[in-house]
Amino acid sequence: MSDIHSLSNRHAALESKIAEEQTRPRPDTEIIQRLKITKLHIKDRMEGISIRPYGSKDYILLKK
Repeated sequence: MSDIHSLSNRHAALESKIAEEQTRPRPDTEIIQRLKITKLHIKDRMEGISIRPYGSKDYILLKK
């Protein structure tokens, strides 16, 4: 279960970095793009964890 929490924390940190970069007077679009791609990869990993078969010791249900 610590995997999902770790990924969730990283996802939230990336969201903050994206918001911070977007509020700068001249946001760096390349940085924003890289952060968003990384955030999507983390989201995919979180969803992969959440859809493990029911009954598996690693089964986690994420609310959407």
